Amino acid sequence: MTMTSGIWFYIEVNILLAFFYVVFLLIKQRIPLKWARITLILLPLIAFCVIVLKRIVDLSEYSYVPGIIQLNPVQVSSVYEVNGFWPNLNFWSIYGVVTVILFVIFLMRLIRLIHLFRTHKSTTSGGLRCYSIPNQTSFSFFNNIQIESGLSDDEKMLVFEHEKEHARQLHSLDIILLELYHIFLWVNPILFLMKRSLVFMHEYQVDQVLYRNYRVKYLRFLVNYALGFSSPNYLLTSRFKKQLAVKKRIQIMKTQKKSKKWLFIFLPIVAFGSMFMQCTKSIEPKSSDPIEQNENSIPLLDKNNVYEVVDESPIFKGGQEGMSAFIVENVTYPKELVDEGVEGNVFVEFIVNADGRIENPLIKRGVHPELDAEALRVVSLMPDWTPGKLDGKDVAVKFVLPISFRLN
Repeated sequence: MTMTSGIWFYIEVNILLAFFYVVFLLIKQRIPLKWARITLILLPLIAFCVIVLKRIVDLSEYSYVPGIIQLNPVQVSSVYEVNGFWPNLNFWSIYGVVTVILFVIFLMRLIRLIHLFRTHKSTTSGGLRCYSIPNQTSFSFFNNIQIESGLSDDEKMLVFEHEKEHARQLHSLDIILLELYHIFLWVNPILFLMKRSLVFMHEYQVDQVLYRNYRVKYLRFLVNYALGFSSPNYLLTSRFKKQLAVKKRIQIMKTQKKSKKWLFIFLPIVAFGSMFMQCTKSIEPKSSDPIEQNENSIPLLDKNNVYEVVDESPIFKGGQEGMSAFIVENVTYPKELVDEGVEGNVFVEFIVNADGRIENPLIKRGVHPELDAEALRVVSLMPDWTPGKLDGKDVAVKFVLPISFRLN
């Protein structure tokens, strides 16, 4: 994978993830919380797999494409130059530095949390370690539960049951997974919204369980908490806005079971998204050999009498080696693009007319406007070819020439 195609792969994943999240927001109210939570967690992985599958399976191979003669690819190389103390920076350099910084911050937060538990005493209850650390609000992390001090016995019981349900449903694992997604997809603001949605979803799941078990008692506790009548510093939901969140939570905890059928709407949407992104697929030369012509093929003729299959193909004077040498000698790799690390394959279509001259060069698949322009310039400079022949007559023939720009 070239640098340019790698950047485009990263962009595609983020675009598709944003598309899937918008679809998720449209259907999440119609599916059970359990399945909504699973879907949200899998969205980045689904987006990644769809783009990988799109790269592996090229749907365009199953469509009809005229048999235009494709020449052997010509590779044009340039070399990075490091000026002064600092190396040239490109997207992946910046991305790598930011990703490493975010990952180190994540590890430091994780280590600090583990250290917090290891440096305080705990009691064990049903396989869970319970803590009452001063100046810490109530929360859970896997099988570790922190209960804020200063609560009444009833409040402690409800808080313990609340956090125990978080631990039972492995909500901490969800949070870690989404944090890791965010580290690698940090350029995508959708991850902030996904993390917020996940926290709300966790609370809604726990609320439904506790409402079934305690009904009015738990409901009264949430209302008192929202109105500020509960213990002063108690924070049940980890930075929720009280009044707005509790009203929504009460509505959801009383909601009846929802149908899972709505989840299947997501499957054709995934297919549609992958087909849409298929339109962006870049073409890479699959072989250094030109397309073979079938002796029994019928010559293709367009309205301008340009053939795509002939008895004798046009030949560059000097053959393939001569054409490669000509292109390498005359191409100038733009310095700005060298500094930016831009590379890739430019596909140039052109016609060798009946006189052997080059006509109508155009870009069939480009990489960057400057590289595309340079490829067109060099193809236009080619000397006359030996024209192609059909039935003993000189005819115009259409070609596609891949020019591969590479950095060493």
